[in-house]
Amino acid sequence: MINQKIIIFLLLVFLGACESFKTAGKVLRNEKISNTDEFLVQKKTPLIEPPNLNEIPVPDSIKKAEQNTKKNLGELKIQSKIKKDISDVEKAILNEIRK
Repeated sequence: MINQKIIIFLLLVFLGACESFKTAGKVLRNEKISNTDEFLVQKKTPLIEPPNLNEIPVPDSIKKAEQNTKKNLGELKIQSKIKKDISDVEKAILNEIRK
């Protein structure tokens, strides 16, 4: 009686560990379960060259330097206009003094 209970208990444990009765039957018959995805090798797309491969990107420091030079040129133009205006005013004052 005790042996039968132990055998039934072990059988239930083994069957309970299986996912379904189909897998339980395979386990009891000692059949191999085939899994086709285990060693599946997927082919990848080939690498292609980007369209702007020959263009070399400009580093950020050079970009900032170019922006600073453009900014400085703009300021110099404004300052030169102010100097011209001042020189015109000075010329007008000098002309008035000379008269």
